Amino acid sequence: MDRRAVCAAVLLLAAVCILAACAEKMQANKSSERKDSVEDGDNVQARIRVTLQDEDGSALSGGELRAEKGEGEQNWIADESGILEIYGWEENKVMEIRLFNASGMELGEAALQLLTSLVTDAAVLEDNHIRICAAEGAGYVEVIFRPDGTGGILCRLKLDGDWEQ
Repeated sequence: MDRRAVCAAVLLLAAVCILAACAEKMQANKSSERKDSVEDGDNVQARIRVTLQDEDGSALSGGELRAEKGEGEQNWIADESGILEIYGWEENKVMEIRLFNASGMELGEAALQLLTSLVTDAAVLEDNHIRICAAEGAGYVEVIFRPDGTGGILCRLKLDGDWEQ
C-alpha cells in the first residue's frame, strides 16, 4: 500500500468513528429527553378525544371541560362539533373533570384515569366516575359525555388504537 492509500484509509476510519460517536450521542440525548418527559409527568402518547353532547345527543359546541391540574385549573373548550382533544394526560393520575355548557352552567362531574394510551378496560363507576385502564402503545380514547337530565352524565367510550390525527 502506498502512503496516500494508508492516509485515506486512516481518514475514512476516523470519519466512521466520528459518525458513530455522533449517532450514539444523539440516541442518548433522545433517550434522556424521553426519560425527562416521563419524569415530569407528561405522557406524550396519551391523548383523549372528548365529544360533548346535550341531552338529545346534539353537539354541544362551545362546551367546556375544566380540570384541576397541579396548582391551577386547566380548561378545554369544544369546537363547533362539540369535540375537544386533551394531550399529555398524566399517567396514573385521576383528574376531577367538570363539564360546562357554552353559557357556563355546570352539567355534571366525572373523573378520568388514563394510565397510558392503549385502553384495555373501561367502566363507568358510581358517582359518574369513569375508569379507563390502559396499556402501552395505542392511539386514542374517545369519550362522549352527555347529561342524562338528572345532573348525571351518560358516557360512551370508543376504544380504538388506529386513530389518526
